[in-house]
Amino acid sequence: MLQPDHPLPPYRYVPGQNPHPIKHPDGHAYGRPEPEPDWPDDGAWASCELHRHALDLFNHAYWWEAHEAWEVLWHLAPAESPERKALSGLIQGSAYRLKRAIGNDRAATTLLEKARANLAAAASCGRTVLAVDCSALARSLDRDEEPLIRLADARDT
Repeated sequence: MLQPDHPLPPYRYVPGQNPHPIKHPDGHAYGRPEPEPDWPDDGAWASCELHRHALDLFNHAYWWEAHEAWEVLWHLAPAESPERKALSGLIQGSAYRLKRAIGNDRAATTLLEKARANLAAAASCGRTVLAVDCSALARSLDRDEEPLIRLADARDT
């Protein structure tokens, strides 16, 4: 685990199968404040706690939870930046994996296409983004490799 001091939730949220984590009183995040974003101004994404936790969530099939964590950072990302494109791709990739898992193939296919397009756009700047090899992730998002996402580098370069 990249962020061992942030434990994984007691269950993976799957719509219709268990309590909504935020809205339902039995949800694993009910009543908790939204995570504090820690946007790394120095570009040190490999040390960004929220991003590392989102990677752990994604790699352990907590796709809804990973989506929610990355969305906090997405709201801070400058418009049209490689970081915003990469975060969009990660969010859509999480949604793709969840839709695929519940058998919604039509939505999954659409989300996979959008995720790949955003990850490719992020990678077009010629560097890893968010300490993730976005090109490799775009190619492998539909494969069942574990862990799916690895940190590429200690810093974006």
